[in-house]
Amino acid sequence: REAASAITLLKAWRPLLPGTLFGELLQLQVLPRLQEQLSSWQPRSEPHSMPHEWLLPWLDVLAPPGLEPLFPQIRHKLGTA
Repeated sequence: REAASAITLLKAWRPLLPGTLFGELLQLQVLPRLQEQLSSWQPRSEPHSMPHEWLLPWLDVLAPPGLEPLFPQIRHKLGTA
């Protein structure tokens, strides 16, 4: 959930990597890890840790559709809280 270093690194790599490779890196490495964090997030026991605090910084790096693939999981977690 501490993503500042990773985001900084990815921003530095973006101009150096071909677009398809950078996109694959995000799809195969970043999004699955964000999904893992969402899976382990317990809204009832962690009310001080809201997902927007640790997901929104990734919008600077993720290409469209951005965080949209995570929306169903977020809605489910909040709906069962």
